[in-house]
Amino acid sequence: MLSVTPNVRFVGVEDDNLDLFEGQYPLQKGISYNSYVIDDEKIAVVDSVDRRRCREWLAKLEAALNGRTPDYLIVQHMEPDHSGSIRLMLEKYPSVKIVATAKALEMLVCFFEGMDVAERCMAVCDNDTLELGRVSLRFFTAPMVHWPEVMMTLDMGDMLGKMKDMPPVAPAVTIRSRMHAGDIPALRCLAEALAKA
Repeated sequence: MLSVTPNVRFVGVEDDNLDLFEGQYPLQKGISYNSYVIDDEKIAVVDSVDRRRCREWLAKLEAALNGRTPDYLIVQHMEPDHSGSIRLMLEKYPSVKIVATAKALEMLVCFFEGMDVAERCMAVCDNDTLELGRVSLRFFTAPMVHWPEVMMTLDMGDMLGKMKDMPPVAPAVTIRSRMHAGDIPALRCLAEALAKA
């Protein structure tokens, strides 16, 4: 398991059996579905993965948790390759609270029909924070960077920026290992969010 910082571990999975991204972009080496565990007094899982790799992801997540139960699932984006495993994760960990934008929470109900999560949701807005212990997370909305519900999560302690669909960039390590051609404005959003912090 890859440690990004002392309290952040990568639990994403690779999908080397996918030859087209979003059914149209050729992939020569597959794709990664990125997810992270932030381990503190309270535990946050950042993003889930495509349903195609759910079983593998849940096994990696369980190993990273080492017998503990996550407190939060932070949903930064609702596209299925980011959110496809949410239902099974919530079934496995029924006490987990979902942290997302109000728009993402609206979409969640539509994506997972029949799943009652009303009591398990926490809507966040720009500059809202979530204290995990030593780690303080701050949220920034980024509507239409890719989809209307997108948000970024910034670990204020390590200044570890976690943003959807962006490649790793120093000093901010980002959540996704690939980038859509239209997502270049996300770099500006990250710079603006860091300036506000």
